[in-house]
Amino acid sequence: KIKTKGLDVFYISIQDQKGTEVFTSNDPYFEWDGMLLDGSKASGSYVVVIIAEGEDGQLFKEMKALRVE
Repeated sequence: KIKTKGLDVFYISIQDQKGTEVFTSNDPYFEWDGMLLDGSKASGSYVVVIIAEGEDGQLFKEMKALRVE
C-alpha cells in the first residue's frame, strides 16, 4: 500500500517484465496482497506505474521498480 492524501485522481498499475499488467487500482487506499490475476503469488521483478492528480490540480507520474521475493 502507499500512503496518499488529498488526491482527486489515482491510478496504479503493477506490470511484469513483459509489460503485462498483473494488478491495477483506482483506489488511493488500495492494498496489494501480492497475488497475480491468475491466482498465483507474485515473485520476481515488476514495474509500478502511478498517476495521480492532487486537489490542487498538480499532476504526479511515477515509475518505479519493485522486487517481490
